[in-house]
Amino acid sequence: MKQGMLITVELSIIGFFVALLPIVVLAEETPQSKTKNAPAAKQPEKSAPTQTDSKQTDVDQTWKEQLEQKHVQFIEWLQENYPDKAKQLLANRDKKPDEFVQALCEVMKIYEPIQRAEQDNPELAKALRKDLELQDQRDQLLREIAMAKDQDRPALLKRLKEIVSARFDNIIHKKHLFYDHLRRRLEKLQEKLEAQAKELEQLKAEKDQSVEQRMKELTEQAEKINWE
Repeated sequence: MKQGMLITVELSIIGFFVALLPIVVLAEETPQSKTKNAPAAKQPEKSAPTQTDSKQTDVDQTWKEQLEQKHVQFIEWLQENYPDKAKQLLANRDKKPDEFVQALCEVMKIYEPIQRAEQDNPELAKALRKDLELQDQRDQLLREIAMAKDQDRPALLKRLKEIVSARFDNIIHKKHLFYDHLRRRLEKLQEKLEAQAKELEQLKAEKDQSVEQRMKELTEQAEKINWE
């Protein structure tokens, strides 16, 4: 009988540990194992491009193409009119593109006004060209004066004074051409304003007649589509 009771107690102890085993195994799972076995987080989906984004992209692309075309046309004009300056500008186009873009902007600031003036005001373009030539002559003389001997300086200074005087006259001529161009544009605008003012007065004077004419057009149109 004692032996039977002992067996029963042993079985009860074994059953207790068997029942406790899943709890122990669950408690021993590390955070890493849980993370490893957990389902992967869903990645956020990229939103499809909207119609507004597409339009903005088209505008940016169009602007870029127009700018590139403008640069190409300017370089072609520079090669034709100032080949030495164009050669100097294009020397580092492929080797140093960043420096090329900066140099292009600086050259366009100086020479593009001449390019534009040739289309609208050829006389002004000539004055702009002459101004650049006089500036080059002035700079060359200044370099010569800085290195000249005392006996050569008076002649160089006299020549410098002549160039400065000539450039002053050319600046006056250039401004006169520019102002004259603005005056002609203002005259054309004034003519348009006067024509529009007359048209406005005529519309006011013909109000009753215009209203009657429009009423007639509307009623006749309504009668044409009356199917009854």
